[in-house]
Amino acid sequence: MVLFLCLLSGWNQMLLTAGRAGQKGLAQTTHYSDQVAKAAQQLIKLTPAEQLEQLQQPFTSSERTAGRDPAGTPSFCGVVAWCRSQGLGQGAMGQAQLFSLHRLLRHSLSSGGYQSLLSVLNRQRVIGEMEAVVDTTAVKRAAEQEPEARADTIQAFPQLAHPTLRDWYPSIGGMTPLPDSQLKWSWNPPGAAIRRKQFDDYSLLISGDPGEGNRWGLRFEGHHLSINLTFMRDQNGNFQVAGTPLFLGAFPMVVPASPSTLLDLQSQWQWTQGQSMLYGAAQNLRQFWQSMPEPNRDQAKIPNDRFDQVSPLLADTPPNYLITALDPRPDPQAIRRFASIDMLPKELSKKSLWHLIQAFDVYLSPMHSDVARQYRSRLNATLESNQPLQLSWAGGALTDIGSHHYSYLQIGDLLLELFQSNRFSTQHESVPSGNHVHGMLRDLAFDWQQPNPVKKHLLMHHHHH
Repeated sequence: MVLFLCLLSGWNQMLLTAGRAGQKGLAQTTHYSDQVAKAAQQLIKLTPAEQLEQLQQPFTSSERTAGRDPAGTPSFCGVVAWCRSQGLGQGAMGQAQLFSLHRLLRHSLSSGGYQSLLSVLNRQRVIGEMEAVVDTTAVKRAAEQEPEARADTIQAFPQLAHPTLRDWYPSIGGMTPLPDSQLKWSWNPPGAAIRRKQFDDYSLLISGDPGEGNRWGLRFEGHHLSINLTFMRDQNGNFQVAGTPLFLGAFPMVVPASPSTLLDLQSQWQWTQGQSMLYGAAQNLRQFWQSMPEPNRDQAKIPNDRFDQVSPLLADTPPNYLITALDPRPDPQAIRRFASIDMLPKELSKKSLWHLIQAFDVYLSPMHSDVARQYRSRLNATLESNQPLQLSWAGGALTDIGSHHYSYLQIGDLLLELFQSNRFSTQHESVPSGNHVHGMLRDLAFDWQQPNPVKKHLLMHHHHH
């Protein structure tokens, strides 16, 4: 009896501790929601009446989840640059609005997340400078000279370099997700003027009334960036926050050497050469696959013959950037059409699990800690359970960071897709051939298009219990 009372006392203490931790997390999330709402309200007050309709729409408006061009990826065309994002562009804002916008973004994200956002925005100038010096004919000449070639990189054709390999910056095309697209390795890059316009077009959309009602949201989106926050009031009146879909991309992943041998104080390219972005995500994914048992790794690989091939370069990763995660409602069975494997967490080594968690953390760490906490808890709970993980990959040699790579990782209800490719890039020997990265984190348990605050399975705070 004494033993039973001791055990009962210990169990009650555990429940009390867990309850206090849950209450503390809930209080922090509520305070976070209040801070973001106040920052959003301030931006609304500073916005002229003629711009308010662009900045703010009802929560039920289609603009919250739809792209401007439904012929492409229905919701995320802005992240792959062929159409404008929804909302009010930063280029149309005055100084006071811009300061208020970035104050809102700082409150919405972690400190590192806000810096990542700035890095994506400021990459636009680097891209423009790189595209100003490219050789747009190299791929076409390679295809004419070697029509049967399937080379990993344009650097395999040094006879095309002009005037020298060091100064050679050929442009590489690819395939967009448009329904009628074809694989075209030849491509004329947009250049600095278009990249500046894309910088101005990074846009914010506020859905609903911040802090009021049962639901409201933020969407900040543009080339290589999609940040979506949905605030949902639960049955107790507290706001729960969904931090997905989250898209982060980078081109260049590693900034190549500048063609200029002189110090150019006006060139951001020279100032940033050698710097990297999302390199760690690609590296951890490669190390995850390397540490997996070889039979499982081989079974999970998508063969190259599943992808359309056009000379002179090899297409060894999916042609449409991401197979599942760019869909408004991701279909976790879509990967089955290519190749995948189900594995139990206990079948993975500690090293494999570590690299897996690090890869996810690249996309969790930009979220504010009060939002990321719930996803880390769910990720860890799945990795400690007997729930199978759905895994797939494609690409070149895993030991070569310069090769192309694709990973599909479904851990419970969390899906991470990352694509490291040579598509739509300016290539150079000083950096990896796969120097263009797209990655997205989705929560398959969260219906982004129609979030219902009443259903507990949509409330992130409750989902993992």
